Amino acid sequence: MTLAGTSPALPVNMTTRTDRESLAARLARAEVELQQAQRGLDGSPQARTRYARARAEHEAAELAARAEFARESHLGA
Repeated sequence: MTLAGTSPALPVNMTTRTDRESLAARLARAEVELQQAQRGLDGSPQARTRYARARAEHEAAELAARAEFARESHLGA
């Protein structure tokens, strides 16, 4: 599950500044949603579901960012 307006996976061969900025924006949105979901934890099933989805999106966005960083580091970009 992803946040509204994000793609489930970003291409492996990202190279442009715009692509990197999109990835950074995705991670920022995921971080905001995760923090809001954490603050909203009240024990209800809805709050736990929101938190689980936010955590999954944050992990996916972070993984994509790390993969891009590793790829660029490997290429010497």
